Amino acid sequence: MKRGTPDHPKTIMLTMALEEIYAKHRRKSQFGGRAEAIGILEVLWEWCSKYAIRGDIGKWPNAVIAQAIEWRWNPDELVSALIESRWLDIVDGPARLVIHDIKDHATNTWRQNLQDAGLTWWDGSPPRKYKLQKNSRDLSLSSRKSPQPETEPEPETEHSPPTPFPGVETDAPLPTDLSDLASLIWSNHPKHRRPKLVAAERALDVLAMDTPSPLATAQGIADRHGGWVSSAEWTREGGRYVPHLLKFLDPREGHWMTEPPEAQSDDDEVMAIIRKRSTA
Repeated sequence: MKRGTPDHPKTIMLTMALEEIYAKHRRKSQFGGRAEAIGILEVLWEWCSKYAIRGDIGKWPNAVIAQAIEWRWNPDELVSALIESRWLDIVDGPARLVIHDIKDHATNTWRQNLQDAGLTWWDGSPPRKYKLQKNSRDLSLSSRKSPQPETEPEPETEHSPPTPFPGVETDAPLPTDLSDLASLIWSNHPKHRRPKLVAAERALDVLAMDTPSPLATAQGIADRHGGWVSSAEWTREGGRYVPHLLKFLDPREGHWMTEPPEAQSDDDEVMAIIRKRSTA
């Protein structure tokens, strides 16, 4: 789920609409509040990414949509609540209902799956991924297949790579995609403490996408994570003290902001052994 969704006015509007439905059925005490509204949205997007990948969720009847979310009341009441709170839009044609601005808010994994399937969004626009432009360190939407206009080459200038966090090195070329960095972090994390890749991609997306330079932020997180992976704390006792990857990327935990301990050099280890023996 994108950062800002839990307390977004649209989420509050949906919560109020759902509360009215529960009150209508005299089950207000069973309503889960905003947490239930957030859960409905999360399940809705996840289901849509698989079975209405173009964002055209209205190709399915309201009853099917409600069943996918395990909605207990009238399906039309749920769909009306989603429309009134502007999470769904009514459109002409076979699509009928679409996820509001899905082509702007979908994850890169969703965009990639759409592109791999050779499909477009419900309105015919091509899937575009957040990519790094060659002459810029800022993220922008660009299509892999869209032709670039011919322009005269700009004179080469030296660019200093951004440093998203103090002490984090970013001299290596930045990857061109947040999903690439998520895959890197996921593959480096010890297997016994890592979730599914899609969960790691979503967590990194939440941390990075609302920052001034999302890709540089994600690169900093990846570099810092690499320092922790090779640290003595994470490697001792078979990785017993390695946190779960989602906990490491949890914005509330702040673990991803903590500097990893400096690795000991061989000389330091030798001196430590000498001092230990001399005091024995």
